[in-house]
Amino acid sequence: MLGNRIKHWRIERGMTQEALGIASDVGNSNVRSYENGRALPSLFTLIRIASALDISAGELILDLEPEMFPEHKNRGQRLKRDASLASGQAVQQSVRPRTPSRA
Repeated sequence: MLGNRIKHWRIERGMTQEALGIASDVGNSNVRSYENGRALPSLFTLIRIASALDISAGELILDLEPEMFPEHKNRGQRLKRDASLASGQAVQQSVRPRTPSRA
């Protein structure tokens, strides 16, 4: 359960619900609701919580060990990328126009 993982990592980091709420800018009542399973955070909020806990969103969602992520050494870059994707500011890839096929 996601709420249990949030609580586990919060306690592991020595944070109170209030401290996590402030660090992730979601509020301690929301943290409490997530931990108790009464609510689910949005993707953007999940990324902010993971960042405040100094783990990747993947580690928080999937409960994987950090060593399982080959790009673990680039955590800061991943967090920035994840946050930009969640906020809709992802870099657009150039798309080649499709040419009509001839039958």
